[in-house]
Amino acid sequence: MYEDGALLDPIISGAASFNMTIYGFGTWNLFYGGTSFATPISAAEWALIEEQAMLLPSTNPYMGNINYLLFAVHNAYEANVMGVVNPFVPMQDIGHNFSYGPVNSYSWYLFNLSISQPADPTLPGWYATIFNPVDSGWTFLGGLGMLNAALMSQDLLGRTSQAGYSMLNPSFGLMQVTPSGLEPFHMLTAGQTYTFQIVLANGGVAGSNYRVIAYSGGQTEMITPPSQNGTFTYTPSFTQPQINANLTEMGYFYITVAHSPAQVPAWYFQQFGVALPNATGQLELTVTNPEALPRTHR
Repeated sequence: MYEDGALLDPIISGAASFNMTIYGFGTWNLFYGGTSFATPISAAEWALIEEQAMLLPSTNPYMGNINYLLFAVHNAYEANVMGVVNPFVPMQDIGHNFSYGPVNSYSWYLFNLSISQPADPTLPGWYATIFNPVDSGWTFLGGLGMLNAALMSQDLLGRTSQAGYSMLNPSFGLMQVTPSGLEPFHMLTAGQTYTFQIVLANGGVAGSNYRVIAYSGGQTEMITPPSQNGTFTYTPSFTQPQINANLTEMGYFYITVAHSPAQVPAWYFQQFGVALPNATGQLELTVTNPEALPRTHR
């Protein structure tokens, strides 16, 4: 999957070995594979997930650009959200340190050309952003990995139609409190204090019976129990990553219900970006001539 105009690196991958078999025209056809096989298979698997979403009255089956969802599930797994399993299968090319892990045909191609990934490759600019936190397992060759459709469906939709136990079928959500009312949010500024309100899916008042964990700037914080109407405040932080760029870091809220079943508590996961405040000060410009010498007169 690719992000138009912003992302040209892979997010997921698929098995491309020429050892697939398909049935068509009344017979079995052997040795199919390649990207022309892996891409439509991945698209068809996601179509089945959207088909399952149509059975849930509280879920919108038309998911549009799914890149945000792919990383949201991955980030929820990294945050140890209860019940979320890793839906991505690592695709490891043996050109990397000559490791004989799970491979596909392209891995052997790299090996035969004696190409090895550098020990410290130059990372893409979005590597430490909301779309991919550092050390999350993303690779240049395989992205997050190959999609396990069954596990992805479980993470997004849940095991049953009961709300409260999946990414797209929660029993409550979180909104930002603004002067104009409650609004969804995806980006916050470091050092600025925000007010949020937990909102029930049925429109009821959330109350204070919630446990809120917030993460930003590499720090996890337990939020004081929300007020009687489900509101709380939070000030996100920012830690400049070891990348030569002005980036937006990843943060998240992980909210659970205090007295829901301990084994499978109702939960909500919201990821967001954290940006540095806009720079302030005086900007001084120098006009130069064609010889790159500063102009000293108007």
